[in-house]
Amino acid sequence: MKLIDANLLAEKLLMSEAEVEIVLQLLDLSSTDVSLLASARSAMFPRLEDLSRDLAEKAVLAPEMKQMVKELSSKEAFPKSVRDYMRDYFGGSCDARYIETRTKAGALYYRFDIQPKLFIPVTAYMQQALENELIRVLGKTDTGLLACKSLSKFVRLDNMLIMQAFDEARQRAEAEAERKRAAYSLMLERKVARLTQSMEDLSQKDPLTGLYNARGLFDNLYRELGNAKRHKWGVCLVYFDFNGFREFNETEGRRVGDKLLNIMAATLTDAYRETDIVCRYKDDQFCVIMPNTTAADARKVCKRVIDKFRQRSAYGLAFCMGLAQTGPKDFSAPDDLLYVASENVKVAQAAISDKSEFFLKG
Repeated sequence: MKLIDANLLAEKLLMSEAEVEIVLQLLDLSSTDVSLLASARSAMFPRLEDLSRDLAEKAVLAPEMKQMVKELSSKEAFPKSVRDYMRDYFGGSCDARYIETRTKAGALYYRFDIQPKLFIPVTAYMQQALENELIRVLGKTDTGLLACKSLSKFVRLDNMLIMQAFDEARQRAEAEAERKRAAYSLMLERKVARLTQSMEDLSQKDPLTGLYNARGLFDNLYRELGNAKRHKWGVCLVYFDFNGFREFNETEGRRVGDKLLNIMAATLTDAYRETDIVCRYKDDQFCVIMPNTTAADARKVCKRVIDKFRQRSAYGLAFCMGLAQTGPKDFSAPDDLLYVASENVKVAQAAISDKSEFFLKG
């Protein structure tokens, strides 16, 4: 039995299985972490009663949380739900029940307008409390410290699942509201058609930068690889990843981080051809599909991107690039092409010694 259900994670995160494997590698989350936490189950379970009551009391300090508990549970039952939620970390698998619990939480948070700025601190408080308890149980031993790291990896995965479910609920609610407004229009048929097109664009575009998102990336990649096979030309994929963006975001603030991402988006749009497809793959990672291009030509454009970015950004944060080519004779699958480019980024980032360095691999 698989301790981590990658297929269900792919479904809930709207990713391919290859992407999920990359995510698990980036989180460094594996079956070893699952087993390590499960080994602490018998020692931790008795201690979760007090922890769950404390967390329940802290959570309902927020009016939105209090309202959710009032409508869906009770003051007495809520700590038990919190306890069961924490028990899942030590259950021995990241299975359907575990994943559904997290996605259900995300949908409920949206329903009761519990924004990320509230539920993420609650999650952080829970993580800290559990880590403190793990150290009390296991001591500051290698096992204790590794168990804390494993828990931290799970919490990061939880936040991804919760945020994805929260965003899906928001999009469904917005779509439903728009559908109802359109129903009152005398031009119902025409507005429904526009709405359908609008929703298609929304599903493929990143709201911050206006670039294609991950779904748009794969749709375009499948199409361009099909064209390349027919025309017998090569396709290049360039993967961009900032060096230490998470720390930059924490230090400078989300607003400055968003500004930097928009600078990157404008730089890429300006540097590449109209036939190239620029995408914000996720977070601070961007991808560019270059049809009918060789790796040598792609490298030249990467140098131009660096020059233009330096002119526009004064923040001192650089990025690494991973390049992958397929065709014109033999062609990789879209997931494989993306994987090669992402692996080249990792190699590039391992080669730099300073976050202000630019490096291209591939």
